[in-house]
Amino acid sequence: MIVVYLVADTGSRRTYRGFTVDLAQRLRRHRKEIRGGARYTSRFRGCRLLAYVRGFQTQRQALSFEWFTKGRRVRAYRPVPQVPAKLSRLVSPCLVRKFKPWLPELTVVVDETYCSARGQQALTRRYGVAVQRRSLSHENFTVEDWRQLAAWLKHRVPTRAAARLVWQYSTTRPWLAGTPTFIRSA
Repeated sequence: MIVVYLVADTGSRRTYRGFTVDLAQRLRRHRKEIRGGARYTSRFRGCRLLAYVRGFQTQRQALSFEWFTKGRRVRAYRPVPQVPAKLSRLVSPCLVRKFKPWLPELTVVVDETYCSARGQQALTRRYGVAVQRRSLSHENFTVEDWRQLAAWLKHRVPTRAAARLVWQYSTTRPWLAGTPTFIRSA
C-alpha cells in the first residue's frame, strides 16, 4: 500500500511528512527499532502516527503528492477551522488541478485523537476527499509493547493458547502480520 504519512514527535510539536510503500516497517525505522530511518526523525524521542493518505496508483504519484506537501505553497490553501494546521497542510495538494483526477481513489485516514468529527467533515467539504477517523494506536505499538503483551499472555495463558490467540489476532488485522513470530519466541 503506497501512502503519504504524517508522524509526530511524542516529546515536542515537531512533525515529519513522508512517503512509503510499507507503513509498518517505515514506522519501525522512525522509532529506531530497525536501521534506516529518516535523519530528521533521529532527534525524535518517539514517533506517533497522526494521519496518512492512501490510494495512490504509483509511487510517482505519491512522491509528487508528498513533494507538494513539503515544498510548494498551494495558492488556494487556507487553514480549515477545527482541523490541525499540519493535517490541513498534508491534504492541501488535493486543491491542485494536477491531483484532482486522483481524488476519487484517495482516502485520508486520521487518528481519532488528532482530529474531531467536525474536523473530518470540514476536511471533506474543503478538499473533496474521503476522510476516515479511526484509532491508529495499533500502528503506534512498539516492539517493546509487543514484548510486554507477550510476557503478560505467557503468565495468564498456556503457551500454545497464547500463540494461537496472537496468531488469530494478527491474521484478522493485516497491519500486524509480522508479529506472531517474535511473540511466540518471547
